[in-house]
Amino acid sequence: MYQHISRNTETQLNRLSDLVDRYRNQPSDREVIASLRDARQQLAHRWIDIPEDLLESSYAGYLGKAHQTLLQSGLKYELLTDVETHFLEQEVLPQLQNNHQKPGAIGYLLTFMLYLYPHELPLRWHGKVDVPDWFMHDYLRFILASPNYFRTVGESQRYFQFMQTTIDALYNAIFTDRNSKIGQDTLAIAQQINPIQLYFTQENLRDIQSKRGDIIELALRQKGAQIEHDFSIPPPNRQKIRLGILLKSCNPSPETYLALPIVEHLDRDRFEIILYVLQIAGHQLEDYCRERTAKLIQLPNDGLNQQAEAIRSDDLDILLVGANITAAIHQVTMLANYRLARVQLTNFASPITTGIKNIDYYIAGKLMEPLPDAQAHYRERSIAIDGTGFCFSYGVEPPATQYRINREKLRIPDSAIVFASTANLFKLVPELRATWAKILATVPNSMLMLMPFGPNWMSYYPGITFVDDMNAVLAKYGVSGDRLRVLKALPHRADVKEALKVSDIYLDSFPYAGTTSLIDALEVGLPTIAWEGNTLRSRMGAAILKSLSMQDLIARREETYVELAVALAENPDLRRQKNREILQKMQQNPDFLDGRAYVAQLQPILLNLYEKWRSLSILSNFYSYSQ
Repeated sequence: MYQHISRNTETQLNRLSDLVDRYRNQPSDREVIASLRDARQQLAHRWIDIPEDLLESSYAGYLGKAHQTLLQSGLKYELLTDVETHFLEQEVLPQLQNNHQKPGAIGYLLTFMLYLYPHELPLRWHGKVDVPDWFMHDYLRFILASPNYFRTVGESQRYFQFMQTTIDALYNAIFTDRNSKIGQDTLAIAQQINPIQLYFTQENLRDIQSKRGDIIELALRQKGAQIEHDFSIPPPNRQKIRLGILLKSCNPSPETYLALPIVEHLDRDRFEIILYVLQIAGHQLEDYCRERTAKLIQLPNDGLNQQAEAIRSDDLDILLVGANITAAIHQVTMLANYRLARVQLTNFASPITTGIKNIDYYIAGKLMEPLPDAQAHYRERSIAIDGTGFCFSYGVEPPATQYRINREKLRIPDSAIVFASTANLFKLVPELRATWAKILATVPNSMLMLMPFGPNWMSYYPGITFVDDMNAVLAKYGVSGDRLRVLKALPHRADVKEALKVSDIYLDSFPYAGTTSLIDALEVGLPTIAWEGNTLRSRMGAAILKSLSMQDLIARREETYVELAVALAENPDLRRQKNREILQKMQQNPDFLDGRAYVAQLQPILLNLYEKWRSLSILSNFYSYSQ
């Protein structure tokens, strides 16, 4: 039973912190993991046993600090033991399922938090618990948390359903009573809503994103943000349309590569381009951008209102938000809620609708948005151009690779068929991992090479846990773990392409498809299998192959995906044919690499959007004057 906190609690907390540090430095140390599990189990029983009237003081003391230390340790990445599973199923989950409104329920929730993620809560719990004020902030932070990657089949769908219910509940609570504890915590809620794990479903995310956008906007207004701004009609002596592009930085990244065709090819006689960034890092790509724009401006770091005014002072006609403002809450996400230009738009840099009211248009491609109900996925007005709707330019010549890799170093037999993917760990949902296992099981003389730890997504990955998960699914289909190779993160595209040359066939990810990763594979001539779904984010790889007129490599269901991969594996002549075909077509400047052709489509759209704004403003001023 519960005992009063002993005098040596601070010592115990220091020991726990030391254990966590050891775990982070040596994540495969089984002794350290066992000690952390034991500490977690002890704390779990303490939360269950503590009387309700002592929970608040205990949470504010050393037990609460130990709780936060364990939550931040990464121990949740480890698979539950049979003992832990039994404990949760027999002692914790029934209490949360049936007694969520009874005294002590928060103690069971605190226990649950140590082991599982919020989307694994019993459905009856959601939205019905009476959360005390002292715990509300951390409770909100918990229910908006997400795992680094999904580990069980169907989990991404359960997560979507949970988040849909959660955002609905928070939205209603915030906009029903803005003086409530939740209403007063709007900024904290807004900063925690991270839609990135929602990418990995085929669901329409417009409703969730629109509510997210409204919550962010309200949070900004509550903090004194000057969201709106009235732009007058530009003076008649202005000869050029003033276009701004807003990025986090000009460092090598897909966002920069997407903006570069505009920087390189937009007509300078008709447009003045101003590039805004939050960070200057001294990379040569910055110099490349600076040379091709009227100005490259680093925004001040003294607050959002000041940054907004810095942009507004340039009196922009059009602003392209070129950073991904849907993956996480960062400074550009917040700035995008402001009216910063007469017309504001975004593009494929954000692979789902932004849900932000002040983003007027979303530029997509007909190969990715062929469905008649495409507009139903966007809060912005969707504009579809021919082709993929996106184009990459890499600006400066990449450095020559210093990475030397071959099959011998990777312990891959020369006779093996090597399937490869550089898709990020996030994208490798359990259903996709199972599909790949089925392919390996069907092609006995095959191996799978993965590079899932790209630095553009996050700096730390639960690599050992992921490899264990991957080996487990391979074993389920009778595939030995020695047929898997997982490579470390590589710093440059040139290094990635050098590693890809070891392989024979590239497997695109699904339901969140690849673009830059796919282009790397195509540039080295790898026959590539893509899977086409029913959302923009699940059609990207297929759109690239369609633009190469290689529809025969596109699958629309799992069986076809497996069949195509197996056919390429078993037919070396077919692989060689596809290799030659891909290399030939990639040398012909396909539309996703043809900046001139892309901008030739985009430029009249930009001119039209500005003229439309100008005409409506003149008309509005006329009616105002008449009245």
